[in-house]
Amino acid sequence: MQRVWGALFEEFDAVIAPASGVNAFPHIAERNVARRTLSIDGEDTPFGVQFAWAGLATFPNLPATSVPVGIDPRGLPIGVQVITNRYRDHDAIAVAALCNRLSRS
Repeated sequence: MQRVWGALFEEFDAVIAPASGVNAFPHIAERNVARRTLSIDGEDTPFGVQFAWAGLATFPNLPATSVPVGIDPRGLPIGVQVITNRYRDHDAIAVAALCNRLSRS
């Protein structure tokens, strides 16, 4: 996986991907992740599947930085994650800062 991502980063500086499959949501009283659900398009969906998005970076051990890039109609933040090549943490932070500045203009 690291070699495949490394090949991608030979052409691109960063990948911007969802941080989660849904926008921010109000906190839910259910603390047991195995029983917790989120309503997505009116259907209850297991909460745990949202961790797959973070897995884009964590599985191949790549640096990633989450950054808000907007606000949804409820006033909750919309975020993305910036993924960069191994040992390029500072690039992820720099691109995330740029995304944040652009989202404010």
